[in-house]
Amino acid sequence: MHPAFLEDQLERSLSNLGLQTLDLLYLHNAGESQLPLIGYDAFYKRLAQAFEFFESKVAAGKIKSYGMATWVVFRARPDEEKLYLPLEKVVEIAEKVGGKNHNLKYIQVPINIMMPEAFAQKWQETTSVDEKGVHRKQIVNLVSAARQLNVQVISSAPLLQGSMMQVPMPTDVFKCAHLGAKHLQFIRSTPAQALLTTLVGMKRNRHVKMNLEVINHPPLTTEEWLDFLTPKKRKREPEEEFDLKK
Repeated sequence: MHPAFLEDQLERSLSNLGLQTLDLLYLHNAGESQLPLIGYDAFYKRLAQAFEFFESKVAAGKIKSYGMATWVVFRARPDEEKLYLPLEKVVEIAEKVGGKNHNLKYIQVPINIMMPEAFAQKWQETTSVDEKGVHRKQIVNLVSAARQLNVQVISSAPLLQGSMMQVPMPTDVFKCAHLGAKHLQFIRSTPAQALLTTLVGMKRNRHVKMNLEVINHPPLTTEEWLDFLTPKKRKREPEEEFDLKK
């Protein structure tokens, strides 16, 4: 997170890619690696310094925007000390550094059927101001907080490094024949205005072709998506009768 390290990494990336400007530069797993060791006050100070560096590089034309790529901090419960990170506080720091038109535009967080916290858990606090100027606190899920704070979400790990290939998904709901495409269809259909796109890693051509099946089908409607997540009562089968005398 030190500006000197970030400077080095930015220049390496520009050189390796043969570019003059990056569209997006991430601060990668900063909370996960530092919060447990240094605590909130020191972390927020370092975060402000990192954001100051990023804003200077936007002004210099080296990057267009910046964000935070995370694994746990935006999925953690508020009572998970030195692990939970409030998005509103992060945006507040960006505003202090870069003003209302700051360039903290994105956060990255894993979302899949086994890691649904971003849309399933109301663990983020946001503040709204009503027509009378009264500040009101709300507890919302991450994607709702991101929308309110004008931050876009890029989801990661839709297949969880292949682990989701052990989790079946119904063809009649997701329409796709290939399991990976079904999982991508689930993420793609998530009814969240702040969810911009998802990152999926593939290393074989055949996996790319299989996953691209998803573009042949429209996303699920909100009703279909919610219906899939709604617990269903299992049909009870008649119990067999046993002759205990035998």
